[in-house]
Amino acid sequence: MQTGADSAVELWFGAKERPARDDPAGDLLDQLRELALGTTASTALGVALFESLRKQLSSGRASEILHGVQTLAEAGDPAGARLLAAMLEVVSPAARLLPLVRAMSCSRRLWLSRLAGEDRPGAMLQDWLDRLEGLQTRCRDKFAREGRQPERSPELPGWEVPWGILRSVTSSFIDRAGAGSRLEAEELGLFTDLVRLEVDAWQERISHLAGTVDPFRVAAITRLLPILSRADAEIRDLRHLVQLVGEGQLEEAFTHPRLRALTILEANEFSRLNRCLNEDAGLKPLAGLLQLQQENPLPVHALAYGAARLMSVGQILQGEGGDRQELDLLDACRLILGHHATGELALQVPAEILPQVTTQLQEAHGRDTRVGCPLPGPAGWPLGGVEILVGQLVVVLPEAGSDFPPWPNFLPTPQDHDPLLASILPALRKADKDAEEAGDEEEVEPNADMAASAMKNLVLANIQSTSLVLGFLRNPKFVGIPGLVESVAMRTRNPRVIEVISVDRTLHTGFANRGVALACLRSPVNVSVKILRKFIHVKYISKIDLKRLSLDRAGIRKEVIREIEKYLETLG
Repeated sequence: MQTGADSAVELWFGAKERPARDDPAGDLLDQLRELALGTTASTALGVALFESLRKQLSSGRASEILHGVQTLAEAGDPAGARLLAAMLEVVSPAARLLPLVRAMSCSRRLWLSRLAGEDRPGAMLQDWLDRLEGLQTRCRDKFAREGRQPERSPELPGWEVPWGILRSVTSSFIDRAGAGSRLEAEELGLFTDLVRLEVDAWQERISHLAGTVDPFRVAAITRLLPILSRADAEIRDLRHLVQLVGEGQLEEAFTHPRLRALTILEANEFSRLNRCLNEDAGLKPLAGLLQLQQENPLPVHALAYGAARLMSVGQILQGEGGDRQELDLLDACRLILGHHATGELALQVPAEILPQVTTQLQEAHGRDTRVGCPLPGPAGWPLGGVEILVGQLVVVLPEAGSDFPPWPNFLPTPQDHDPLLASILPALRKADKDAEEAGDEEEVEPNADMAASAMKNLVLANIQSTSLVLGFLRNPKFVGIPGLVESVAMRTRNPRVIEVISVDRTLHTGFANRGVALACLRSPVNVSVKILRKFIHVKYISKIDLKRLSLDRAGIRKEVIREIEKYLETLG
């Protein structure tokens, strides 16, 4: 991880002037805005953007489109943030591929076509049908052991017997593996067999379609071949994914990200796109971002979180009435992607401004806990997870799977409120209005529901900052909010926080904290079992819930399960 102060000069001393260049045509920018703002999902936007670039790679217009994206992003335009996020989006192989097999739709269609057919199945199809029958039995047995039912009624299309059970089991495995839960060897075998069944069915249907098309109908061939080629590529990738899962390489399959662009464009097309970016000096900022995201990928939600913190720090350093140029989205993203490692960003603060930066950040942290309606833009964004340590500015980034709400335009823009605070904005605005109407001499009673919601959001917004969280847990007003300590125990990944919650009785007893003991036992954080042992008792958790925990071998640590089993044996 780089920590040199020189590489962060834009943050400490103001953004550098970019080389002069011709602005893209207004009609092109309007087209890009229409594309970006008319597509709600970043995945769909990425597909649309890269498909447009693919068509223009052989002409000079691809460079114009890229200039348009860069210009909009530099200007803080919402469309620019959305397009930049689509270009930088990364995805793990499983996150991209498993949605294609979750519904088991190809298997069901092949099964239905087999029911309607009169011919005897060939050896390959008969083998597939035999495997389907065996998987039905294994999935039914799994449901019987767990006392579960299919997610939906068997009367609904697509959920009839046996597909309701097969779909439910497949979805359950995908969700658990994606969340990082460990799958036992038997479960891995069942999971890979289910995915392989669906992949084989998909391949059979593609082969059937390719075998029935009339090769003399040029128009049909022209339309169909790209679709079949793409499906064949997806099937190859799925078989590789099945191999990874079958070998137990879940981390590589589920958490090792790569650019989504590589899944949309062919290898030669992506090389041409890179060449287009690197040969144009005016596109150097965008080219650098794409290269950094390839070398050290970071999910867009974590990139947005870190970029917002850096832009907020830049605003603080600028000061009131400052004439230095603000840190824009491109520079903030470059700093994050160029310096992040092991879940955090560290930037060396120049020695000559270290005291000033430390003081300004300490004063700004007080802003996050002030009562009142936050401003849009960097001036109103919270600074949770930002601190000065050993002369470095450290920003703790969200972990994979963190449920932070997304930014409205995927990456932060000056018009946005921080999404962590957006949900309580109406209540905060009402509180400000009530205070103004009451006048200076009249004291306004705070709305209890609003205050509780605002405080809970404040704590969770700073969950990455251990010091702040521990401070909040010492405040009776915070710990008295029902469910707040439980939410902290569920979301924190810091052992110290779990230890404090376990040792301090006020944090795990009483009506407001009735779910805390269960949350501590479920936490994946590596805390000593000696500390958690007190919670393995019926005065904290019912016997029924303890039995359920002992059976959850995927979501609970092994040593915790052993302690629960020992305690249950003493109950008889």
